[in-house]
Amino acid sequence: KNGLGMELVPMGEFMACIWETRVKDYDAYVADPESGATKLSPNGLDQTPDHPVVDVTREQAKAFCKWLTAVERKQERISEVHEYRLPTDLEWSLLANMFDDPDASPARREQQMTKVFPWEGGWPLTDLPQKVGNFADLKATEMPGITPDQIIPGYDDGFKATAPVGSFIPNSRGIHDLAGNVNEWVSDDYSTNSVTRYGVLRGGAWNTYLRANLYTGYRNTQPLTFHDILSGFRVVLAKVPTNQETGPAETNSINDDG
Repeated sequence: KNGLGMELVPMGEFMACIWETRVKDYDAYVADPESGATKLSPNGLDQTPDHPVVDVTREQAKAFCKWLTAVERKQERISEVHEYRLPTDLEWSLLANMFDDPDASPARREQQMTKVFPWEGGWPLTDLPQKVGNFADLKATEMPGITPDQIIPGYDDGFKATAPVGSFIPNSRGIHDLAGNVNEWVSDDYSTNSVTRYGVLRGGAWNTYLRANLYTGYRNTQPLTFHDILSGFRVVLAKVPTNQETGPAETNSINDDG
């Protein structure tokens, strides 16, 4: 555990938090007068300190990581050669037991993806022996804008919106909520050739009901300034790179619609 009580597990060359970053983690960041961060106000959500923080842009998520790195170096919990950061798109896939092409961009990886899910088992979810995540279910219809035709028929995870992190079983690597709860920012841009830069969110959210959007390889592309009550992040702890690496080449561009 780190100083905020985040639990991390080894993933080879880095460690990953088993949970999405919580409200109480981000509150500690906001409470530090040196951080310059402002409190988030996710309208319409009733959250406890153990729910995943939402309504963050990719840059806000990166700023949290930078703050946590500085705090833990000062406390001598980590060394100067380690840092907290967002996972790369490739690392996020690894958390979910997907081995993507390391030389491809997220856009190309999505084109090549195998149609598998982050949980053990397939579809429909109602045939599985236990609940595997927080998705658009019967209770989600209590939220504004979600109608009975926008849920997974017959599925009930017990939460109308976000759930406390770790409410559902982890995968074989000990990682929770890789499917549902909140979309998670990764550090990569979707494509290197797009005129407009798009970030990547992985994993689906509490309002996700389409099978295609729950495949492990699905990427939700959004502008870098995007934020909403569906989007959060998790952190990894890794060595600071010794040299600046460039992103993979991308031969197919995307249009400005992502």
